Amino acid sequence: MNFSDYEKQFQQACENVEPKSWPYTHREAGAFLLPIVDDLPSLTLLVRSDPVPLSSLIYLPGGIRCTPSPQSTMYENVEKDIGLQPKDIRLYGYLGLYPLHNLEFDAHIYLGTVPSPEKWDIDPDTVDQIYKVPLETLMDEFRANYFDLKRPEFHLHVDEEVFTVSDATAAILCLLLRRISIASDLGYGKRLPFLSR
Repeated sequence: MNFSDYEKQFQQACENVEPKSWPYTHREAGAFLLPIVDDLPSLTLLVRSDPVPLSSLIYLPGGIRCTPSPQSTMYENVEKDIGLQPKDIRLYGYLGLYPLHNLEFDAHIYLGTVPSPEKWDIDPDTVDQIYKVPLETLMDEFRANYFDLKRPEFHLHVDEEVFTVSDATAAILCLLLRRISIASDLGYGKRLPFLSR
């Protein structure tokens, strides 16, 4: 599948209404970007230099609430994580809210294309490695395996290396891939049913 085909599915996947401010809740919240590089296309995942308790070793750029809205929080944390400013990101939209029940945390997820990782300004004390995973590889893994959406796990082969994506990052990937899969089945122009998880 070429990038223009994926773009149509990205647009359909991001038809959820984006909150303009943080929903009222007693739970902690944050906002994260699923960064797509358009050469294959591929999804980029970060590997932490130092493991963080209760957090995935492989993670997405973003962070906890620090501004009045999820989108501005996502932009501010992405700039801290990988040095990209809003003008560097082509945002498709708001993928949805994923509640991480075991952490009492709500993750607001955005989808956008970004420059190649070679152009990122990475802090080596925070980011040890970057994986660029073709979306077709992720889709094949998603279709071939039954996932418990409460405890999904991806075993990915990239550049002769095998790595595992689990915990919150894997759950968020399932949200993206499920919406892309439904968009593909429905065909372009059809509205997806609402999926929060």
